[in-house]
Amino acid sequence: MKYSKTLLALLLCSVILTILSCSKSVKEKPSSNLAGKLKFIHFVSDHDKHTSEYQYDHQGFLISLNHTYPNAINNSRNEFSNDSVGKPVLSFIYATKAGGSLEKYATVNYTYKADKLIEYKQFRADGKLQFNQEYKYNNQNFLESSTLTLNNEIQGLYVYETYEYTVDSKGILTGKTRKTYPTGPGAAIYITTEKYEYDDKVNPMSPYFAAIYVPNNNIKTTVKHDKIPNELVNIFAFDYNADGLPVKEYAVDNGSKTLIRLYEYY
Repeated sequence: MKYSKTLLALLLCSVILTILSCSKSVKEKPSSNLAGKLKFIHFVSDHDKHTSEYQYDHQGFLISLNHTYPNAINNSRNEFSNDSVGKPVLSFIYATKAGGSLEKYATVNYTYKADKLIEYKQFRADGKLQFNQEYKYNNQNFLESSTLTLNNEIQGLYVYETYEYTVDSKGILTGKTRKTYPTGPGAAIYITTEKYEYDDKVNPMSPYFAAIYVPNNNIKTTVKHDKIPNELVNIFAFDYNADGLPVKEYAVDNGSKTLIRLYEYY
């Protein structure tokens, strides 16, 4: 089964960023464990329109993440199986095939050392390894670096990427340097450096994206590509509810705000 490059990229990003939870039927009635948890994120920018729906079991562990697009061919779903404290140990990715129905596209295995994710591997439905990512931590147990290796025979994109992370005294991510090694002998290395700034409010995704995300919401990202002279600065602003959770997110350009995401909670 062939899928569009756009869908493959979305699925890859979804797995890289998703450190989630699972184990029971998604049809169980919501409990008090769901109070304040994400229910929907509506992406409403001109270049990205879709809805992500979060579903949980009775313990409040995330068991399903559904992505619905105006063009149904891009729809996808992630399902998660967790350990007793909610860390995912196995997940399944479903992608839309010709005709509109979802079929299993990939399986992801997660490996931990104590409470830290040290590796995940994604396999195609036919069992072939697509990619794996390994994480390393410093002597304070803070995220330090990771390596993403792709099966180039399958992906045909690049051989691998390395990431070096900068954190503050609390282990919160403040920067990242990515080195991309394209396919082919003598291919140039592309280096991208990012720096992050945050608000002081709760990031609703932080419980589900612990390996990458942080406790607060990103309000500024500065990006520098080694082959482009100027930095790219992205500014974001939020409206919050009475609990301090974001309900609207804006991209800010020269003081003008454009709505890009809407958040809903249980």
